[in-house]
Amino acid sequence: MSITTGFVAGTQVLLFSGEVKSIEEVTSDDIIVSKNLEFGEYEPSRSVIGRTTATSMVRLSLTNPSLQSDESMSNIQDINLISTQKVYVVDSGWKVATDLVNGDVLQGAGDDSTQFSSVVSTEISNVECDVIHLDSCEPNGNYFAGFILVADNTTNNS
Repeated sequence: MSITTGFVAGTQVLLFSGEVKSIEEVTSDDIIVSKNLEFGEYEPSRSVIGRTTATSMVRLSLTNPSLQSDESMSNIQDINLISTQKVYVVDSGWKVATDLVNGDVLQGAGDDSTQFSSVVSTEISNVECDVIHLDSCEPNGNYFAGFILVADNTTNNS
């Protein structure tokens, strides 16, 4: 199987309990949040965790008013992901990370303003690094990483 998904260590994954865990700490016993896009419902999911090396990464800078903290006074969040990772764009569907453009609105995990994040910038770098990926997130083939909806490695989301 070719690996088309992945995130650097430290990327937060949303668990069904409401907790978040760094992707490298997720185990097959953890129940993660998945979204049924047909019905718009959040559902529990289990996954298989894998590790690989990537040679092309994308750094997404996202903005969301709910991300602002008192300390940083910033509402910008950076997420590093493999360049072939698919993310869910509101009103457009699945897009590969390298095809994202400024202003794309990404599906988030909340039911209020946290439900959406907007792409501020993308930066592609050809650097080798270790990434962690989640496979077989049944039944929906997706999960929330960095608080945005992403496809797992085994689903052909189009």
